[in-house]
Amino acid sequence: MGDVALTAPVIKSATEQRPDIEIVFLTRPPYKSFFSSFAGVKVYPSDFGSQNSGLSGIIKVFRELKKEHEFDH
Repeated sequence: MGDVALTAPVIKSATEQRPDIEIVFLTRPPYKSFFSSFAGVKVYPSDFGSQNSGLSGIIKVFRELKKEHEFDH
């Protein structure tokens, strides 16, 4: 939770300074509420403990994100 709490102000500041960008933020489901009110932020909750554990889980999540979003950076 500490990483999420420290990241939230940075994400908020980035979207305020650059309203033309969209950030896709991958986090655990309980932390979604930290970012849900930020404009320009799409929160993608994922459970890495059971459903998406290990390398195969990370690859699965990556493929799901690529289907839903077009990333340029």
